[in-house]
Amino acid sequence: MERSKQNNITGKLNEYKEAELATDGETIIVKCSSCKIELAEIWMIRPSAPIISDIVAECPYCGDKSFKINVSGQYCLGHVESGKTLIVDTPTDFEKLEDGVIKQNVLIKTRKG
Repeated sequence: MERSKQNNITGKLNEYKEAELATDGETIIVKCSSCKIELAEIWMIRPSAPIISDIVAECPYCGDKSFKINVSGQYCLGHVESGKTLIVDTPTDFEKLEDGVIKQNVLIKTRKG
């Protein structure tokens, strides 16, 4: 199997793997799971907010996605300092759980910067 197809399959298998858990006051760089380019930044601003988010970003360079990042609390998204990618949309699916917590799935759509 050629290397690019194998990388794409590996990326798809890992797409839903939780890569890391965000903590209080942390900044996380979201990277593509295949080509490792920086796609976006997540800045934690209120970790105590009753929100749980699973965040995935699409890569405009190789077409793959980042690993899923689990974030508890309120956050902001931003462009990466390198300027190689820009956020163009963030479609979100959400549901309110029985305990009042909001659970959301966020897809960060990017384009080349």
